[in-house]
Amino acid sequence: MDKRKYPRISGHKKSRVGTLLGIHDKNGVELKVGDFIKYNGEDCIVLFSGVAFVACLLYSKWYGDETYNHHSYGKARPLPMDNGAKMHIEIKRTEQ
Repeated sequence: MDKRKYPRISGHKKSRVGTLLGIHDKNGVELKVGDFIKYNGEDCIVLFSGVAFVACLLYSKWYGDETYNHHSYGKARPLPMDNGAKMHIEIKRTEQ
């Protein structure tokens, strides 16, 4: 698998789609940047916002057509990086 084919946002290495986060969903599957998840009952995509990993709400994609750019989304929820919300996260599909 060629990592250079996956998009980057703002050139940050954590923005690369497929980057492992170190946190898991309720089934124990490790989350990656670009995963489509259900977080607290809302459909989201996991992205890096430049400061932290966030779950961007898919219904709030108002500012463009770039699926993997967090600037395209109007609303996002921060992901707790300590597995504290593990029971509220479920992976729907992965982009790989």
